Formats: sequence, structure tokens, C-alpha cells
Amino acid sequence: MIDFSIRRLRPGDSLDDLTTLLHRAFAPMGRRGLNCPSVDQTSATTRQRVERGDCFVAVADRQVVGTITLEVCDPFAEIRRYRSPDVASIHQFAVDPAYQGAGIGHALLQVAGAWARARRFSELALDTPARASELRRYYAAQGFEWVGLARLAGRTYASAVMAKPVGDTPKSAAIHPWPARRPAEMAAMAQEASERGVRPKKTKGSASASLLTLGSGAGERSRTLDLLITNELLYQLSYTGVSTTSRLGCREACHSSAKKSRMGRGS
Repeated sequence: MIDFSIRRLRPGDSLDDLTTLLHRAFAPMGRRGLNCPSVDQTSATTRQRVERGDCFVAVADRQVVGTITLEVCDPFAEIRRYRSPDVASIHQFAVDPAYQGAGIGHALLQVAGAWARARRFSELALDTPARASELRRYYAAQGFEWVGLARLAGRTYASAVMAKPVGDTPKSAAIHPWPARRPAEMAAMAQEASERGVRPKKTKGSASASLLTLGSGAGERSRTLDLLITNELLYQLSYTGVSTTSRLGCREACHSSAKKSRMGRGS
């Protein structure tokens, strides 16, 4: 059993360490002659890719062990599907080999789905080497379907483009990908959480910090993810164990007068 949390990448996080994580995770692709960018990209490239998107990281044993970057539609994207205004895309998705199999990847994809729903996208898409059958099977098990083949500049392989619907959009979802947050919206969010039975508990440290404990049902967990991410209250999603019915919690320190800092706008 591995305890881990998911949060946004912070300005103080090491991009060198994140790059090394990507290298470790993508090493098997490199050994097969598949020159995915994450096989050997520099830290400067990692920064550029992070700054194009909204980057989340999984943390276990006080270190970053997984990452995913989510990007809004890009009218200039090489992959045609990524140009669609209804599609958000996944990039730099990786889990440290030493922590694979613990549900971290699944949890990161859950966050991706909630993030996309909150921004009123109807679909999540990604690309992966078509020859990497094990990756295609993994994504298929997560609900993604093959929707096309792409040949990208500089790649030695054809990319399988895979996509999945993200489900119903929450009524409170933002129309704009980067909506402003106001104290009144935060108060409405807290009220809605209370009505759904998500009870805040005071924690040590900040008087404004709270621990939101969810039930073990996957449906309720997904709804609460939508609720939290829709209102940008996501600070830390805590998963315990490898089961999809394991407890998920969210710890959020909310300061209405402070702006949320970010490394970038989505990836």
C-alpha cells in the first residue's frame, strides 16, 4: 500500500527532478528506439511544456513520483484533434517505475477528467506511440479509444491518438478555461459542499484549512472532484491504497485575498 497525494506543480518544485522522473518513466520507450520527447528532453523543455499547460504532480515519500500536464485546445497543434474547441489534451503523463501499479496513474487521469469537465470540455485526448501496445492497452482500460493515427515532426514512430468523453459537465463549470475566483464563489462552493454532505474538519496549522473526507463510492468521489476542481479549490488530493474505492481526501487552505500561484496555464 502506497500513500500519495496529488497537487499542482509549485514554483518551488524542481524541474530538474521532474525531468529526471520523465526520463526514468520513458526509458523503456527509448530502449525500443521510440524517441518520445520525454525520453531525453532537457529541463528547459520540461519548463516550456509545463508552462503551456496546467501541471499536476503526485507526491509520495516526500518526493514527486508522478505527473500529468493538461492543455486546453490549441488551434495550431500538429494533431488535428487537439485543435477542437471541445477537446482538452494530456501531455507529460508519467509515473516513476518504482511506484507504478499503485493506482497513481489512474488517480492522475481522474483529476484530468474532472479538470476537463470543470472547463466544459467534452473530451480528453492524448497520443502515444502506436507500437507501444502495452500503453495502448493501459489507456483502453482507462476508457480511451483509438481515434486516429498521426505522424509528428521529428518522431521515429507513428502516434496513436486516443480519446475519451469526460462525462456530463457540472452546472457550475466555468465557461472560460481560467475563470477569476471571487469570495462569493468560494462561499457558494462551501455551501454546495455542505449540502452534498462533504463535511470540513479543522486541521492543525491554518485556521482556514479544512479536510474534506469523501465516501468510498467511486461516483461520489468523482462528483466531489468535479465540485472541487470546478471552483479551483483543489490544493491536494490524497489517495490511500491501490483500490479504486480507497478513501480520497482534499486538504485546502483557502485565502480569498491571495491569488493562486501557478507554474503555467495548462499543458
